[in-house]
Amino acid sequence: MTAQSSNDHTLLEVSSLTKRFGGVTAVDQMSLAMRFREVVALIGPNGAGKTTLFNMVSGISKPNSGDVFFQGNRVTGLPSWRMAELGIGRTFQNIRLFGDLTVLENVALARKSSWFRSLKLEDIKEVIERMGLIEFAAKTAGSLPYGLRRRVELARALSGRPKVILLDEPTAGMNPTEAVELVGIMRDIVKSDIGLLLIEHNMRVAMGAADRVVVMNLGRKIAEGSPEEIQQNSAVIQAYLGEGSEKPANDE
Repeated sequence: MTAQSSNDHTLLEVSSLTKRFGGVTAVDQMSLAMRFREVVALIGPNGAGKTTLFNMVSGISKPNSGDVFFQGNRVTGLPSWRMAELGIGRTFQNIRLFGDLTVLENVALARKSSWFRSLKLEDIKEVIERMGLIEFAAKTAGSLPYGLRRRVELARALSGRPKVILLDEPTAGMNPTEAVELVGIMRDIVKSDIGLLLIEHNMRVAMGAADRVVVMNLGRKIAEGSPEEIQQNSAVIQAYLGEGSEKPANDE
């Protein structure tokens, strides 16, 4: 696949992205592509460059070299607000909600600032209901359990009607039941022609949610394949968990 693939099914493509901070290369010639209705998990040890890659794709930082293509168009270096307007949504590892506002207000605020579209209450309620949050719509976000606050953050991202959402550790802090429920929600979301690219350290979630897994280490891609292929990749097991550790699929 070339950087400017004409494949109509290609949603997001990253070609040889590199990011340096002084003398440190955080991301080194990183490439990946994803299609509509696909969940791609990005895994790797701490410091592998995963969040730095997200920051370049979402427009928070500019790459030193390489390109980002979205639906066939080059969007390299565009600011984050423009990326969001085009249809690239983003959540963060640390929850960024307005704790004193209700769930409805949090999602409405994100909706109002996204795509510069008119605000429609029925659209907001539809997103909230889809995330299983309708009974909590009038509650303040700060009063909700951690797992539900994670869902509110995803609802905020969905409110802008994105075509791809970058999820940075969406199940962090969740208990196993909440994590399983979120996997089901993610699989439902992609049915609406949305692609999900997620950073995830919970290997049960990554392997359970993803159609394809990309593994990074020291800024580079070291493997890519189906969850089954990645689970059997000895280089991935050594790089990600250390020699002598259990396979990623067994990691809690």
